Amino acid sequence: MENFDVWKLELHALRVLVTVYDTGSFTAAAERLELNQSTVSYTMERLRGVFADELFVRQGRGTAPSERCHILVSQARSLLRQYEDMTKPVAFEPMSFDGRFVLSCNPYEECVLLPALWSAMQEQAPLAQLSVIRTRSQGEQQLMEGLADVLVSPQALTNAGLQKRWLFGDRYVCFVGQPKAKDKLNWASYQNARHIRLRYDESWFPLYSDLLKQRGVRLKAALEVPGLSSLPPILQSLRQKSEGPEVVFTAPERLASTLGGLYEARLHKVSAPFDCRFDVSLYWPSRDQDSPRSRWLRSLIVQVAKGL
Repeated sequence: MENFDVWKLELHALRVLVTVYDTGSFTAAAERLELNQSTVSYTMERLRGVFADELFVRQGRGTAPSERCHILVSQARSLLRQYEDMTKPVAFEPMSFDGRFVLSCNPYEECVLLPALWSAMQEQAPLAQLSVIRTRSQGEQQLMEGLADVLVSPQALTNAGLQKRWLFGDRYVCFVGQPKAKDKLNWASYQNARHIRLRYDESWFPLYSDLLKQRGVRLKAALEVPGLSSLPPILQSLRQKSEGPEVVFTAPERLASTLGGLYEARLHKVSAPFDCRFDVSLYWPSRDQDSPRSRWLRSLIVQVAKGL
């Protein structure tokens, strides 16, 4: 491949590279692109020669991207996005758009925002596909590498390559199964209680964690779960307990009205012993600032957030 003319490297080959990277295998990439696996293999062999790199190396029973492959895929995403923007009309027509939007968020934002967003998208862009991916403390990287179109997060990002728009605010409150507390838990009651804790991943901590550290408070966990899906029946069971230490679930207040009304209907919402408020914002890459497609998506999300 030493004499290969790099100017004959078509965008399709870069698309194959990105898809193999995203799916983790030639077989899955071929299925997503609706190609023969032999075509994917041949294209990857050409790319290995062009870039003088293995791109994917064996690791255990599978393969892993090489160090240079990570860089090339990031650059390829940018080229493909630019080409896609070049081929689209200046005016964006959501009713006829049959492409894909990618939203990055964590379970809280998904629970609060996604139902209304999906409903609005079905009305305004019925042919579009909306994919939701987990942020997992990597939202900035996902935006910069083109893995997501937009990010919804309470995290404060200051990357000069990102734009920001405030969406809504929220605060942490406590949910208890029995009316042992009146309107507010004091620090003693809060510290003596047993807690249901959310833990999305090892790098994630609730926004009130620093307030607990400042007071030297360590909570006693009764249950730790990685997401919200199992919580409704678990929280419902708190109503059946009348003895033993109080069990407390500390969570953003907006969850009370989004998980089927279970919290408000069957649990007692009381103020936490601390005041921890936060803002949820919308982020997107600066390169998409003037993209009609991106502008429409951002406008829809802002519109939906106003109605929450």
